[in-house]
Amino acid sequence: MKPNSQRNELHNNYINGLFKMNIEDESKFDNTNNTLINNNRDFLLNKKIVKVPQNQNLIKNNTFQEDISKKRNEWKRNFLKITTNMQERKVIFFLEPENVPENNINKPKNSNILYAYKDNGFYAIYKYNNNQNNKLNKEIKARLKWNLLSNKFKIFDNRNILIEEINYNLNFRGWNGPTKLQVTIHENNNINFDFMNKEYKMENKLPEYNTIYKTYVLNFINRKVIPNEKNIQIIFNNANKNDILLQFAQVQNNEFILDYKYPFNNITAFALALTTLSSRTFCQ
Repeated sequence: MKPNSQRNELHNNYINGLFKMNIEDESKFDNTNNTLINNNRDFLLNKKIVKVPQNQNLIKNNTFQEDISKKRNEWKRNFLKITTNMQERKVIFFLEPENVPENNINKPKNSNILYAYKDNGFYAIYKYNNNQNNKLNKEIKARLKWNLLSNKFKIFDNRNILIEEINYNLNFRGWNGPTKLQVTIHENNNINFDFMNKEYKMENKLPEYNTIYKTYVLNFINRKVIPNEKNIQIIFNNANKNDILLQFAQVQNNEFILDYKYPFNNITAFALALTTLSSRTFCQ
């Protein structure tokens, strides 16, 4: 049988559904003229092809993406507490999950707690680690730095890579109304490696003026809070104002709630809260 006639027969049989092949070796075909170069006459006999549905991989990918989106939309609820270390004369900020896990061998009780304090002109953010002797190990996670006017902040991770920028509009003693700020999160290759080198630009949700109480108010989601000028909510730029990504508010003396979801993580959210608590004379 000539190659051309063999090719035509193969094509017709495939179209009519009479013979289907399971081709595992692409070397059996010549890519230049698309002719079969296998000389075995039994090549077409008792061969079946198992065709994988093209949508199968799409279904798996969609399921994976749905799981990611669900996790990203989950709220991470935390408490931020302020204490004073009288021996070292330092104000220490603690961030801990709302439901701290019980102490066990595999997972210490304080394994998820972050704390920060001002050190040599910047905030150092540490992870709270206890060893077997109950001694505190300092594992630095990030550094928070600012400019001379204290209205522009930059957060660097432990590799000295910029991960977040926070800029407050100049607003001396509130003459320009409520505080306005812009947040940019830089998603580097060590965070969520499936989406490398992205930037997320956000801003704070401006409060609405209440004619009854004659003050600006924000509606915090499922939280009872105390009115405070440092209370903020973060949304994407020019996005739905009801799509809150982070909310920070006072609940009692020296205690705040810090709730966030993607693209924030515990470090970037904690750093943003520290900027609101810092002294900002020209943008308060």
